[in-house]
Amino acid sequence: MSAPPLEIYIQGTSHVQLPSERGNLVIAETSEGTSQISVSEAVTQASDNLQALFKQLSTKPSHYSNSPNAASQEPPTRAHEASSHFEVTFQDFEKLAEVASSIFIMPNAEIRSASWSLTVETKKAAGILGRD
Repeated sequence: MSAPPLEIYIQGTSHVQLPSERGNLVIAETSEGTSQISVSEAVTQASDNLQALFKQLSTKPSHYSNSPNAASQEPPTRAHEASSHFEVTFQDFEKLAEVASSIFIMPNAEIRSASWSLTVETKKAAGILGRD
């Protein structure tokens, strides 16, 4: 005769609170107007300013994309729009706040979104902590 099967019942929840380790900003530069040259130059200048700022802040190459484009309507009045965007990840939240403050006063630039995250290593560790 064999022993009855062992049954284990577990109830409960686990919650691990950890501070964010990364801050992400999505930044857009846009300009509209009747002069294709002026809207293109405005977005190019805003993009150049942001690239210079990020180059100054970064010790490693940062990933950014700069893709100005212009769309127009048929004459008699042509309307043009140019835009580009950056997605930037920060480890230093003080620098993130400094950059955000600079962008708020920068012409033709705006922060479209901000998000927070943990590193992959911390996410793995948090999964282990939640099982303790």
